[in-house]
Amino acid sequence: MVVTRDGTGPAGEAMEHKLVLERGRLCDPHSRAELPGQRAFTVAEYIGRRIHRQHRWGEWILVLHEYTEADAPFRQWCIRNCHDEIADGFRFHPLTWDLRCGDELGIVFLPEFDDPRSSVRAMASFERECRSHRIWLNEAEQRRNQCLRNATRVGLTRRQAAAMLEMSVGRIQGLVAGDGGRGGPTSGANRWT
Repeated sequence: MVVTRDGTGPAGEAMEHKLVLERGRLCDPHSRAELPGQRAFTVAEYIGRRIHRQHRWGEWILVLHEYTEADAPFRQWCIRNCHDEIADGFRFHPLTWDLRCGDELGIVFLPEFDDPRSSVRAMASFERECRSHRIWLNEAEQRRNQCLRNATRVGLTRRQAAAMLEMSVGRIQGLVAGDGGRGGPTSGANRWT
């Protein structure tokens, strides 16, 4: 399932990002690496500084309707927890707001797009890139190992392969045996020449 998410680019410009939903987690569409730090938004994070303090007939916290129209989970939370709804928006008693603003919404918070600090957004972006490269590297190693096994079946010696790949003969033996070159038990014949 492809999910489109609004966010910012490296220079702070508005961008639309395509993500993939797999096993309930948002992933990079190319590598399928999970995006780091995903969790649910809290109400306070989601609304930020866009609340208004009203001093009519007591003190109230006002959340304007324009901020609740875009996301149904936030609107439902406001309906459930507000003191009343007026023409401008939802009114909350300050004590109720303080007690409930830490509630989680059903909206995913992604540090790469949603954190207000640019350094955290950059860190999360590079972590996603690192995870993607690890996945690609693992896939490339698996393909290389399969090619190595095929080459040894048709006459390439372990020593020739070790010289070509700049690895030890023992590591080549492990890769050919299928244990990743970690020195585990080998399968069958030990052909060292």
